Amino acid sequence: MVSIENTEDILTKEKSEALSEDEADDSDDMFEEAKGGSDSGSDYQESVCESPIQEECPEQIGRGRPKLVRSGKPGRPRKMYNTINVLQNVCETKIPQSVAEAKSSKYSSEWTKAMNVEYDALVRNKTWQLVDLPYKEKAIGCKWVFTIKQDKNGEIERFKARLVAKGCSQKFGVNYTETFSPVVRYATIRMVLALAAELKMYTHQMDVCSAYLNSELTDVVYMQQP
Repeated sequence: MVSIENTEDILTKEKSEALSEDEADDSDDMFEEAKGGSDSGSDYQESVCESPIQEECPEQIGRGRPKLVRSGKPGRPRKMYNTINVLQNVCETKIPQSVAEAKSSKYSSEWTKAMNVEYDALVRNKTWQLVDLPYKEKAIGCKWVFTIKQDKNGEIERFKARLVAKGCSQKFGVNYTETFSPVVRYATIRMVLALAAELKMYTHQMDVCSAYLNSELTDVVYMQQP
């Protein structure tokens, strides 16, 4: 009687036996190398044992950054500005908020001189006329605004006082219809400088004192006397 077996099963069985024999031979070779204490084996063991374990970087705050930096890379340096002298002078010299504070400060003579200069400029440019307040008309108030002008080094250059009307008490459409400031546009300045460079001409800068007083006011505004 002849028995017929599946050819695929026979091939699979022979292949598995061959693989098992190869794995056994490889394991025997590795065991002999480790047992013999060869230099290559010792080097391999030392390299495996002495491999450092990567430690986790501690969290740190980067300079000039609000977020945490975990990569260990240095952050951007903080931006330092030369404002120490300016802040010191501003803190030492208190700007008054009223005429009473200006007269009671240690720079009362400087503030009084600045107010006199402003008042003389207002009178010289005929900014107002003294009239009687018409019936059913309301006069807006006025106040003194004090500032300190400083040079590029933060030192006090001069004291400045301005008498301004309280425009916040005006009503749109009743006391005024539009608001604007008569200043030059930057496009005009760039055009003039470009023409001066093209024509090889020199430019000269000037400061106009009380420049806002030179423009005419078309609307009638009643203001209380200072």
